Amino acid sequence: MNHPKSNQLRKVVLNFDKAIALAQCDAPVNMNSTSIAYEDNICGTPMCHAGWYLISVKAGAMREWERDNASRWDFPSYIDGAWALAKDLGFVSRHQVANYYDQHPELWGNYEGIEMFSSESAFFTEDESYYEGKLTLSVIRNWWAGVHNRTFPDQDPIQEI
Repeated sequence: MNHPKSNQLRKVVLNFDKAIALAQCDAPVNMNSTSIAYEDNICGTPMCHAGWYLISVKAGAMREWERDNASRWDFPSYIDGAWALAKDLGFVSRHQVANYYDQHPELWGNYEGIEMFSSESAFFTEDESYYEGKLTLSVIRNWWAGVHNRTFPDQDPIQEI
């Protein structure tokens, strides 16, 4: 598999920009939460970055699920967001994107790419502490900007926010 293209990584960063706008705050995210809360409570929703990614690309996900599956309990989760992120990057599964960046730490930015959907450690360098609730949507957005900039050092960099 070739690495994602510049425009694919830029799309991911833009979608995290949307997620930040939808969240209306830059509070810490909880990588241990597996479900996406209802949209009227989106601001305080604890979820991993894949859950926020799903909301950024499909803001009506919970309303649609409620309308179509009122008696079911298999509501959208971070897995749906991980799949959407993988697809936007040109991968066929969430496992493929995580494995790719696990095998390419020079592009991911650390040796924890495999943990991108399960641990805050995936988004911090070794000299940063990730045990103090510091992982926010802007940190995640900036991390993906860094992935782009490391992958395409000769192109216009995506600026941090």
